[in-house]
Amino acid sequence: MRLFLYYAAHTVKNQIKKLFKTWVAVFLAVCFIFGIVIGLGAVLIEEMITDNLPSDELPDDLPEELPDDSEDTPGEDVTDYDIDTTLKIVELVVIAIALVVVVSSMITAEKSGTQIFMMADVNLLFSAPM
Repeated sequence: MRLFLYYAAHTVKNQIKKLFKTWVAVFLAVCFIFGIVIGLGAVLIEEMITDNLPSDELPDDLPEELPDDSEDTPGEDVTDYDIDTTLKIVELVVIAIALVVVVSSMITAEKSGTQIFMMADVNLLFSAPM
């Protein structure tokens, strides 16, 4: 049991190495490159927009608070009870979906459990008598 963390860390490291020898490394590289391109493009577009805006169009004294328009829109009174009820319903739906996924995975899983652990991991992780 003393070497469990050592074996677990090396197993994780070896699994990551094994993943990078497949198409996962190419997929991660493409995602990284797309992220950089999209981020730089957004920065360039934002700079172009702010550079093209004349400074005299913006008023010098902006109001600190927005006016309260709730009096103008009748029928849209949202109470804390409505928000709490909606959040509870969303939470219930998410839990139900997670439960269905777990139960369906348990039903369709193999009985031996070989899908979960690779044979090398089983020998390393579960070799202790405890």
